[in-house]
Amino acid sequence: MSYPKVTLGMELGSHTMNHVNYGDDVTEADISDASDIIKQTSGRRPDCFRSPGGNTNDNILSMCKKYKLPLYYWTIDTEDWKNKNADKIYENVMKNVKDGDIILMHDIYDSTAEAVARIVPELKEKGFQLVTCRQLVISKTGALPVPGTQYRFVKNIDNGSNKKVEE
Repeated sequence: MSYPKVTLGMELGSHTMNHVNYGDDVTEADISDASDIIKQTSGRRPDCFRSPGGNTNDNILSMCKKYKLPLYYWTIDTEDWKNKNADKIYENVMKNVKDGDIILMHDIYDSTAEAVARIVPELKEKGFQLVTCRQLVISKTGALPVPGTQYRFVKNIDNGSNKKVEE
């Protein structure tokens, strides 16, 4: 079976089994069961993890280390899940995007797909390169992502350089 995201070279991320537990309530089963389903569906285990709601704690970091999953946190939340409006999603990204951003979007909404169809060509035209989170970590740190470490990228206001933030 050919799984499109694998075929396209995308990272496969886990976000827990059913997105009902947040922060302290996330269990090892939430992470391991999701990893098992992703493997069964795609033929590959997930490459990374994103905490539901962005609520990460030491327990989640420890579980992700055990399952060899680096964690990624967004720098732009399009709130596509809330507004389901392609124009608002587009404006949110285009007004705020900068080098090194991780943009949070959900692939289950038609409005997000509509916005992406506009965003991607425009970002490329402006010189942005779209990469996986793994590629972003490597390009900004010179090293592979470390399982159990959460990454996001921000502009350093003092000198404009990008720096890694671990949470």
